Amino acid sequence: MKLDKDKWCDLIPILKENILENYFNILGLVSGNEVYKDIYVQYSKSKEVKSVIFLRKSGTIKFYAREGFLPEEISNFLKTIEYKSFIGPASYCSLIQNGTILIKSKKLTELCHLKSKVNLEANYKKHIRKISLEHLDKV
Repeated sequence: MKLDKDKWCDLIPILKENILENYFNILGLVSGNEVYKDIYVQYSKSKEVKSVIFLRKSGTIKFYAREGFLPEEISNFLKTIEYKSFIGPASYCSLIQNGTILIKSKKLTELCHLKSKVNLEANYKKHIRKISLEHLDKV
């Protein structure tokens, strides 16, 4: 179901349940930049949000799902809209891939959350850059 634009920010409390996975989804909602073309929501019978499809203006879909989402319903829905690429957790992509136009998948990134403070400067040879709004389309 397509979500009215004036209701988009109502998703933020749900997205904050998994802040690591939804950081860029939330950033797209609150940044003031018009990142999304449309947002679609899958509801349970009791009207609880089960999954969200963020269709960016770039043509990329960012998918977020909660426990109990219906992959077959998402698969069927994906056949009805135009998009260039699909980003979502690998476990959900494999469920959705059966019976959709998702032809192939590849692992692009791995999200990690550092739970303890560690001295990252010691013996660390990679360059860490701070992420900002300018990186939103790339990420």
